[in-house]
Amino acid sequence: MRPLLALLASCAAFAQIGAPRLGLLPDGEHLRPIIGIPAAAMAGRPILAGRRLSTIVISPQQDYAIATDAVNAEVLLIVDGQRATPITGATAAPDRIAISPSGSAAALWFSSTGHAQIVSGLPSTPAVREIDASFLGAARTIAAGDTGWIAGVFDRGVYAFAADTSPIALPADNSVAALSFFAGGSDLLLATNARIFTLRDIAGNPQITSLHEGSLAPVALAVSPDNRNVAVADASGVIYGINSSQGSLAILDCDCTPEGVFPLGNSGFRLTSPASGLVKMYDPAGARILVIPVAKAEPAAPRLISHASIPALSISGLPSTSTLGQQLAMTISVASPFTSDITGTATLAFASASSGDDQTIQFGTGGRSVSFTIPAGSTQASFSGKSSVAVLTGTVAGTITITASSADESTTATVTTPRTTPVISAVTLSQSNGALTAVVTGYTSTREVSSGVFSFTAGGGATLAQTNLTVPLSAAFAQWFGNSASIATGGQFTLTVPFTVQGNASNVVRVAVDLTNQIGVSSVASSQ
Repeated sequence: MRPLLALLASCAAFAQIGAPRLGLLPDGEHLRPIIGIPAAAMAGRPILAGRRLSTIVISPQQDYAIATDAVNAEVLLIVDGQRATPITGATAAPDRIAISPSGSAAALWFSSTGHAQIVSGLPSTPAVREIDASFLGAARTIAAGDTGWIAGVFDRGVYAFAADTSPIALPADNSVAALSFFAGGSDLLLATNARIFTLRDIAGNPQITSLHEGSLAPVALAVSPDNRNVAVADASGVIYGINSSQGSLAILDCDCTPEGVFPLGNSGFRLTSPASGLVKMYDPAGARILVIPVAKAEPAAPRLISHASIPALSISGLPSTSTLGQQLAMTISVASPFTSDITGTATLAFASASSGDDQTIQFGTGGRSVSFTIPAGSTQASFSGKSSVAVLTGTVAGTITITASSADESTTATVTTPRTTPVISAVTLSQSNGALTAVVTGYTSTREVSSGVFSFTAGGGATLAQTNLTVPLSAAFAQWFGNSASIATGGQFTLTVPFTVQGNASNVVRVAVDLTNQIGVSSVASSQ
């Protein structure tokens, strides 16, 4: 047995709190951060990369992106918080870019030569190796693996290869429409018009396992970096979500035309970009489709109608009370059809039950106002072609008031969100230089937390001299929520707490956390 002693003195003094970040979002020639957690996230201001970007591909871990320069087609690496830099050795103007599930490698494909380049060591020390794969013909789709493999659907069939391995013909025909590697190896996820399946041990004795069978039109798929969830997007907008550890299947309609399936770390999968109008994501934890609002200009005032008064407006779809972290589908209607188009604006106001606003409480279209039109002869409002608009309830308790107005008519609806104990959405534990760092992501509806209990578990035959540590957090959270920057994400937080260890820190394998606010103690959440 090896005793380990975690020293509490190093914890509270160095606790750091900031806003959670869900990932990155391509928007035209720019990247935007996505701040917040699923159902209460929003796109931030464009990141200044120092270049105009094209063909932007984001790492599944959301820590960097690869893009081409919109002017000279150089291949660029954009690391979080840094300006874009060329990847040395990468040939300009690749036709396809694919990044591996953990983000450690990428593949570049050049149609004119039939060559592929494998970029390893990402993102810190990129190194490029080139492979002549011209004998395979044109590539319809490619995927990159963490261990240097490239797989794709080519004129000659479905093949996989690496820099030091001859191409392997895989036991799948050209009906494969999309494929992706699983993280950490060479196993594959594939989809055809008839099934979704895995292909294991591709370099040895390939084994096929069917995950779902049916009539499909797959356009893209992806695997989460932790290999727990996969998502397949159908051309019809149907999303197939499969939990690979539980074997469960969720089938959802995104009410969108998927541009692809892009992992947002382990939190979910982005399906569209601002170019599609609404940014949609699939949330595996809640088995739901969510919107990620992007800020935009406020809508124009409603057009006045000079003739007969319009029918009374009504708002539907909003309960009087709702839990936090929801996206409610709001509709607006009139009791009877009108002879002309009715245009109007819905506005949102929020009265917090604690100190501070929550800017994630907004419409799914972005911002706290949205235009609507009720076509002549109809009773239902249209929001840019959609029959409803999402109302995000955010993460701070209070009262949301919606006012719908058009000419001389208006109506209101209110939604109250009650105060709750803290909610923890994720916990991670890492070891570095003989110390431990716990990172806790979640939200507190009261915008305060008084303390946290961190319960550690040892492995490898080791024992802990102290397993449970209570960390005072009032001052750290007061400093964060007292900062005006915190209102962008309301009650959300990412809490980072370091712990000093006497002994071998790697013997600590798990931490469970609960947090306390004015309402009480949260449920316990653990690192994986």
